[in-house]
Amino acid sequence: MYSSVALIILDTYKTSILLKLCATRSNFQQNTFSLILFHAIKHHLGYIKNTIRGYTMEEIEPQLLRIGGSQMDLYHGLLSPDRISDEIIEYLQQNCLLEKNVYLEWLNQNDGFRLLTLSDGSIWVLREGKEKDKYVHVHPGRYSPQTLRVKASVLKTAIAVKIHVRDHPDITVNTELLNKIRKLIKLSPLKGLQESKHLTDVLALLSGRESFNELK
Repeated sequence: MYSSVALIILDTYKTSILLKLCATRSNFQQNTFSLILFHAIKHHLGYIKNTIRGYTMEEIEPQLLRIGGSQMDLYHGLLSPDRISDEIIEYLQQNCLLEKNVYLEWLNQNDGFRLLTLSDGSIWVLREGKEKDKYVHVHPGRYSPQTLRVKASVLKTAIAVKIHVRDHPDITVNTELLNKIRKLIKLSPLKGLQESKHLTDVLALLSGRESFNELK
């Protein structure tokens, strides 16, 4: 019978061999970030805040189209988009799941998605990416820690308002201005107090702490 020390050594050796086999079988030694499909403009607060600082109203409109028209979960934790990709790729690599056919089979064994908890406790959904060569589609899990459930129209309005106020710092933000901006980005007027409250909450979030910390 093997001793406990010998079993540990054997297990470590087997793990090392497995990781080497994964690396040998995979051609993704470099540029693995190209595998990740992550719409940061609709899911990552820090990225959105950086975007607000660098875009004009004309430039932001194509970006707003990517947000779509439904609800989504907005991550407001401290992990940067690069760090999120780092941790997901590391997990897939360690578990021999980087190759496309292996990754998709892994998803199919669980109804087409998987949940992955990252280092800060946030939970992320992994699905099949539909863009060329980006077959690892990731987004925050619904009601995951460090996320906020937001309506697409509210997030679009909040981004546009922040850019407008940045360019016109003395302007007063009121319902008239909000609806004027919503018209510019092809949205209907605010429907009532509940939507106005939701918009106020998202604006407050965008006006909060500074950009995400780069934890690379």
